[in-house]
Amino acid sequence: MAVRDPLEPAASRHPVTTDDAPARLEAAEAILGHRFARSSLLTEALTHRSAAHGKRGSHRPGERRGVGSNERLEFMGDRVLGLVMAEWLIERFPEEQEGELALRLAHLVSHRVLAQIAEAVGLAQAVAVAPNEARAGVGSLVTVLADAMEAALGALYLDAGLDAARRFVRGAWGDAMTGLVLPPKDPKTGLQEW
Repeated sequence: MAVRDPLEPAASRHPVTTDDAPARLEAAEAILGHRFARSSLLTEALTHRSAAHGKRGSHRPGERRGVGSNERLEFMGDRVLGLVMAEWLIERFPEEQEGELALRLAHLVSHRVLAQIAEAVGLAQAVAVAPNEARAGVGSLVTVLADAMEAALGALYLDAGLDAARRFVRGAWGDAMTGLVLPPKDPKTGLQEW
């Protein structure tokens, strides 16, 4: 069941269009395993702020930020990913305490892991950045890929509901979850042991 879109005003404003936009969106739909009823959500999810607004910092004080870029959907996707991962971790590690689960969660939703998964599933190639930013390699930055992955999850949730988001996460993160035999160490312990 799809969720009413609280981002509708943002999703309908001046979507970024490029010559390869239809191909990028089709590829992203195949990756996510869902044909979007509201393709504007997916377009927005895959649009880096440089492609939506031009130069960074071009906002005037008091002006709304994030309209047309993936920032608002990233916010939604972060929450969806956290919920789905928490649910999965509780199922997978029924004997672990909250602290161990929290370390696993932090690892699985880290920017590094999100970017690796975006690359692995092919979503990285679907992210739209401004031409000058693309030449500078911005589209391959860990934060850009992680943000796009979260935004795509937010769009998937809003268009198709939690079950669709859960299916995608469990498929895409399957190897990462399986490889997480021991909980990662918290950063303070890692530094002390170093």
